[in-house]
Amino acid sequence: MKHIVLSMIMLCSLTASAQNEPAEWFTPTHFKVAIEEMHPERYAPRVGAMQEFSLTLSGDSAMVYLPYIGQVHTAVFHSDGLNFDHKYSDMKIGTTRKRDGLIVAFSMPHLTVDYRFAVTVYKNHDAEIVVQPMGADMCRYVGSWAPTVKCLHRKPQK
Repeated sequence: MKHIVLSMIMLCSLTASAQNEPAEWFTPTHFKVAIEEMHPERYAPRVGAMQEFSLTLSGDSAMVYLPYIGQVHTAVFHSDGLNFDHKYSDMKIGTTRKRDGLIVAFSMPHLTVDYRFAVTVYKNHDAEIVVQPMGADMCRYVGSWAPTVKCLHRKPQK
């Protein structure tokens, strides 16, 4: 819970001067985070057997395939986790308080739910994702990030 609150404070404290200043070691629009752990807000953490789950940014779109456990306060919400591929908006880039990592924040709509993502990446390739769905509990994921090829082409979504 402490990590989630701190991550959201860091997300909210992104300043205009820190936005859109990516580090030399990281491209904020082309990376993939492979999930190793899930830390729901109200439930026990899940560790291991999460190799198939990930979040990938490729250009102006994000491909989200994450498990989700939490209380939902909105009527429309899929029970099969977060699995969608859409364009994101409102990207902001900042540094962590210790300036040892970067925070990439963005939002994405899916069906009737708006999602806020805060992805923190470090030079050692550790990563953390905090997802805040509107009308549902926040969930935190821990994993590792890797760059992706900038010229990947995806099929347009129908």
